[in-house]
Amino acid sequence: MSQGNSIPRVSGDVPWWLWLFAGLSTVAVIIGIAASQEKETAEEIFARGITIMDDPAMQMSDTDLKLVEECLISLQRFEGVDEEITILKGLRAVITNRFPRCVQVMEPFLNHPDIPKRKTALKCSAIACSWIGDADRARQLHEQCASVDPADPVPHAFLMRLYNNAGAFSPAIESAQTVLENEPGNVEAMELIGQIKVETGDMDGAKEWYSRMLETEQDRLTASPDVIKNYVNVLIKTDGIEVAFEFAEENASLLSDEGTQLTLLMGNNLVFEASNLIQSMEPTPDNPFLAQLEGLRAFNAGSWETAVGMLAQAAIRMPRSTQVFEQLKLAAEKNNQADLVQACLENLDAIHKLEKQMYDGMQAIGDDMVDPELRLSVANVATDLGRLLEAAEWINRAANVCSERQSEFAMRTQNLKLTTQLLVPIDAAFRKTTKIESESSPETAEDSGVQEPSSDDDASSETAELSDDNETVDKEPTADQQDTP
Repeated sequence: MSQGNSIPRVSGDVPWWLWLFAGLSTVAVIIGIAASQEKETAEEIFARGITIMDDPAMQMSDTDLKLVEECLISLQRFEGVDEEITILKGLRAVITNRFPRCVQVMEPFLNHPDIPKRKTALKCSAIACSWIGDADRARQLHEQCASVDPADPVPHAFLMRLYNNAGAFSPAIESAQTVLENEPGNVEAMELIGQIKVETGDMDGAKEWYSRMLETEQDRLTASPDVIKNYVNVLIKTDGIEVAFEFAEENASLLSDEGTQLTLLMGNNLVFEASNLIQSMEPTPDNPFLAQLEGLRAFNAGSWETAVGMLAQAAIRMPRSTQVFEQLKLAAEKNNQADLVQACLENLDAIHKLEKQMYDGMQAIGDDMVDPELRLSVANVATDLGRLLEAAEWINRAANVCSERQSEFAMRTQNLKLTTQLLVPIDAAFRKTTKIESESSPETAEDSGVQEPSSDDDASSETAELSDDNETVDKEPTADQQDTP
């Protein structure tokens, strides 16, 4: 059989016409890309470059920088785009952390009639001012931006942080709610509202927000440790220690805060577990939690007088712990010490009054963003409550609205010291026991399981570590110990 002419081929036995088709296709793609780039207007290039300002988190990356650089190069082909190029250069200055340069470049555009240009200038300048340390100017720029476009969540996201950092909780919540209207699942906004509810004593409101945040197992797994801790403490206040403990048991791996764990164990009278946790914390011999633990042990054993003695020591070393006073009150009731019961109730009432005073102080701030004394008054009450972390936070909030007094506020923070003074003295009540009523027979007292109270001399020996004015004579407790409910 004669052979006809074969189809011409190139290397790899691929027909030549396939190679030609592939080559032509590649050229067509290149030409198409070039044509599409040529068709993009200067306005479109500029709009593409400033899209990175639409992220409420504003976590700028190398990718954002690359986009801005690309748009700057593309704009070079056009005439009459000097403003667009200048604004993109200001945006590039923010991304590369040249904040003073950004403020300088954006200044002429802060009142520009073109909305996109004005918003970009306002946002960039506000971010730059925040990093420079001019929080007041940053807030004003974000407020101006929010008034230009109320539906834009970006300025509201920044404002809720700035308001919160200044202790202006009312506008902080309003800004957070605006963010949630545009992004219903915004975790940061929900967490901020929940935290403010906790801080202002609105535990029912806090529970509502934290319940929304922790509705599913996945929500709980991705929640921050602070959210889990706050929710447990909210449950203690709203639903009781047992419900809080049940939640903590179900989510044991998520609750890492040892202070909250200890509160739950002590509150549920789990002495063995509490002892193990305390020992893992390597306590010093005079740690007040050890006295509280021994008091609970004695209470469980029916040794009411010993329980009173140990819990009284714990109360004097943690004079703002409502949990300790509640436990001491129960022990005093068992030991028929009516005066001590009354002293515990008065201390609890005084603590609650201080808490209300602190909440009222927060309420008085309202939307004020200039008065440091309002913040300092809250810090003073927090100090009286033994909550040094909260006191330091409020001193910092005072600094945020009055930067010229930074050194004074820094000194105040350094000088914070835990109080060791009881609001209502218990020493006299502790030493004075109330005898069992005369009509009660010895058999009745024995059957009831209540031990006869000791003499004043015995009581004195039990409290050898207590000073006359109820002050600690050993090491002061830590801030976490004072904050234990």
